Amino acid sequence: MKALRTNSLDLATDAAVATALVDRERIDWREILLALGLVTFALRRLTTEPDSILDRVRGMAEPGVRDLVGRFVEISDEDADLATWGYVQAETPDGFGLIGRGFANYDPTLDLIDVACQVAEVIESDTYHVGEITAGEELYSVWLPGARGDEPSRVLDACRGCVTATALLHPGTHSQSSDQMFLVFIVEAKNETDARRLHNWARVSDDRKHCALSLQHGSLLCLVIARSVVVGVDSFETTDSLMRFFEPLDAIVAAAASSS
Repeated sequence: MKALRTNSLDLATDAAVATALVDRERIDWREILLALGLVTFALRRLTTEPDSILDRVRGMAEPGVRDLVGRFVEISDEDADLATWGYVQAETPDGFGLIGRGFANYDPTLDLIDVACQVAEVIESDTYHVGEITAGEELYSVWLPGARGDEPSRVLDACRGCVTATALLHPGTHSQSSDQMFLVFIVEAKNETDARRLHNWARVSDDRKHCALSLQHGSLLCLVIARSVVVGVDSFETTDSLMRFFEPLDAIVAAAASSS
């Protein structure tokens, strides 16, 4: 990422060389492929002759890695795409970044990653640290206690995209902070009607085993889920306590929805 943020071909080339010199017997070879996939992506952005660099690097590679490097010479655009290697590109407040990519459909019309980054800032100003943001995830019906019948599956399958943000409670905030889950779903539904359905299903509280805060504007839904993941350990959050996030998150969701 530093090579792309600084527009440095030298850094990207150094990364390619370093990866080629890895001893295949000391690491899972799939990790080498992942590294080469990211290096190839960087080289293709920084030079019109990435294959010549990779071909030169292949000559330096350890015997067990030489064939792996060779797979990336003249690789197709599809195979060189970030999504193939489990990432999507993101413009963050710190510049170019890579966000993890799940396996679900991801074709949003709204910038869900930007929304997730803004939400993360709000969460981190509280008692949490955001550990991961991932695009191409799914919202599951288990978090929609009001959902009934086959309709939830239709609505969820039609969603344009979902980004999740997971957060960890700061140690010392709770006697069992590591037993707490804090998960945010940023979902673009097919339309406003579907988003409203998701919102209403998420707010049903009967027999709920988790705390939830749901916000919806237009086709955009933000759903915060919190709970203890260990039997016998009380949840740090309650539905009432999550309301402290309502105002700042609602403003983010409203602004993003209106930008479409």
